[in-house]
Amino acid sequence: SGGGGGGGGVLARRREGDASAAVPRSESAFASAVYEALLAIALCHNVSPVESVGGGQAASLESCFQGASPDELSLVVFAARCGLVLHERTPTRIVVHEPSGRLRGFELLGEMPFSSELKRMGVLLRDESTGAIQFLAKGAESVMAERVASSDWMEEEVGNLAREGLRTLVVAARDLSEPQLDAFSRAYGAAQLARAGRAEATRAAWEMLQEDMRLLCVTAVEDRLQANVRATLETLRDANVRTWMLTGDKLETAWVIAQNASLVTRRQRMYQVAVRSSGDEKERRREARQALQGYPQGKFN
Repeated sequence: SGGGGGGGGVLARRREGDASAAVPRSESAFASAVYEALLAIALCHNVSPVESVGGGQAASLESCFQGASPDELSLVVFAARCGLVLHERTPTRIVVHEPSGRLRGFELLGEMPFSSELKRMGVLLRDESTGAIQFLAKGAESVMAERVASSDWMEEEVGNLAREGLRTLVVAARDLSEPQLDAFSRAYGAAQLARAGRAEATRAAWEMLQEDMRLLCVTAVEDRLQANVRATLETLRDANVRTWMLTGDKLETAWVIAQNASLVTRRQRMYQVAVRSSGDEKERRREARQALQGYPQGKFN
């Protein structure tokens, strides 16, 4: 379900013409590309199964997983409905139940946790059956665009989905060799032992894995409104009560959600305030005040 608590839908989209990988020409190659994208969705998250759900019914899947992020829960349920069901997740291992009935295990070598600063998360995995090493990451298009190989459709697709009011994530992968894994392990180990600058050194170690990643897919989650949200906000607006929405979504997504929730009217004018990232805090506040001088709902302090 979506983060709004009223249930939600998920869309994962991959289009031909992706310059970051060989374009699938045959039906089997296309199916393989879709499967790889779904597998990444089923593996790259912080969700845990409440119980073994292999072979479970789709109608009860929502109650079989738990996690802090409703968006991640939606994506894991989506993958499960497509046949890749999260079977087990421990601090060192992830197991998925494949459509064929086989349990496929992955050793969890490391995890890059999500933060508001990074705007992305990732997992470092080793396939127990093949020994292949792979780093999977998903995050906001604004930070993933510079980490994936050139794509001629990602920006357009993310923009289209955002204008529909959907929250988007970009999912990418990078295949690693044993020497590359060893180099990362040394850098990460040294970062953990550092007495000063540990956070910066840890971040630099993870950055080693995020160069020239392969774009796998773009996901989109619909955040449905809770009951009576629209009527409540309309009543507050009619009573001249100001309501502010704080969000990390793309501007297009936030504007559509604000309209759907009746936080603003369909014909209401939108004022966009942009502040330069350079300069000191006092200067940025002065710029923001100047930009809001014409804002119709009162003074900005």
